[in-house]
Amino acid sequence: MKRYLFNIATVVLFLLLINGCKKEDNPVESDATKDIANPTGQPMPSFANTPDFGGSMASINYYVAAPIAGLPDVSTNAASAIFGDGVDAGAVSVNNNQLGKLNAGGKTYYMAPDVNNPTNVLNLSWGGANHSWSVAGANGIPALNGAVRSPNDYSITSPTANASVTKSNGIQVRWSNTSTTSKILVQIINIKDKGQAKVYQELNDNGSYTIPASDLTSFSGDCQLFVVRYNYNSVTAANKKYYMVSEIVKSINIKVN
Repeated sequence: MKRYLFNIATVVLFLLLINGCKKEDNPVESDATKDIANPTGQPMPSFANTPDFGGSMASINYYVAAPIAGLPDVSTNAASAIFGDGVDAGAVSVNNNQLGKLNAGGKTYYMAPDVNNPTNVLNLSWGGANHSWSVAGANGIPALNGAVRSPNDYSITSPTANASVTKSNGIQVRWSNTSTTSKILVQIINIKDKGQAKVYQELNDNGSYTIPASDLTSFSGDCQLFVVRYNYNSVTAANKKYYMVSEIVKSINIKVN
């Protein structure tokens, strides 16, 4: 029953956040919060502005806060894909898990759990396991096969959950279990105004990043802080690059003063 509830929640999240939230203009930010290639509502790196972008596929392991204090957070798997400007590329699967299709606004989004079968379990292993993608191809999208290595687990060590932090010197974010082969994305959003977001991608996975104080001027009160560890790979076909991302998403709530 618990797995069923989390799968339903995932699908609802996909539907509500299919256009993402807007970001403030800043040259160090990615387009991850408004990107058509990111219908999941989870932070992920953006490649849509690369000149040879053909599409993106993402496997995601994200953590949901336990509904009862004292219980461990619960992780759940999701996957999404989009091709071109939202065309139907035929059947798409990751590790033999076929993604469902959602048509919205004249575009085709791929996702799992499938909106038409939300109780279907997405079976993915993490901690270095390969996530292998297969795309049948259609409507100008070639048949594709490729793989990306999944990242290892980690914890956000600073700030701590529900901590009050002072923004005058920036916010130092720390995490455990560093890696020389993965990248980090850090995102902070204002819970009361989801359009107020700062995103930093392609950071070195060295265990620490400081959000600049100059970027936090308009932030105050309850905020959500994300730390995302990810790996990515790409395949080239018909002069286009198709990106595969595998990521783990963790977040905490903080109060910014």
